[in-house]
Amino acid sequence: MEVAERGVSCKRKRDDSAISTAMAASSHSSPSSNGYEIVTITRWLDGWSSSVIDSNNNNSISISSSTNETNDILSLVDLRTYEEFDETHLHTDDATPLIVNLPLETLLSGERSCELPPRHVEFAILVPSAYTDLFLSCNSQCSIHNLFFASKSSATQQSRKPWLVRQVILESEDLWNEEGI
Repeated sequence: MEVAERGVSCKRKRDDSAISTAMAASSHSSPSSNGYEIVTITRWLDGWSSSVIDSNNNNSISISSSTNETNDILSLVDLRTYEEFDETHLHTDDATPLIVNLPLETLLSGERSCELPPRHVEFAILVPSAYTDLFLSCNSQCSIHNLFFASKSSATQQSRKPWLVRQVILESEDLWNEEGI
């Protein structure tokens, strides 16, 4: 099914772009150790089957992808700046799925972190092109990993429950030119 048939379109104010290509990284969809998969817009629109944490409490993640299950489209938190979002963004004809722009810098500063979904709610994120290489490296310098997947608060060193980011879309020029958008 094409993206346009699902009521999602790409709104774009510009024709040219300097966004780097990260589609090679987004072509795989196996779950990471943090329980997310890197997806395209089309794959995101296919929905997400509820994930199940292994009952052995060893933090392993198993992904349920039965064809008999109904896959829900996850809400999307777009981490790009206000300007980048204004230039090119996904738009839905209705409120499902919810797409919200919460720039990474406003989340890191605490200015808008209270607007993130509750920690028990599964959602997807759109990683800005400037952060894709760092995000893919999964190192301790990645502010996105530190924000969403850390099990300890950087401010208090208290343990905390990470957010349930289940799908990650990496921004690239190919992303915005994807078939059907």
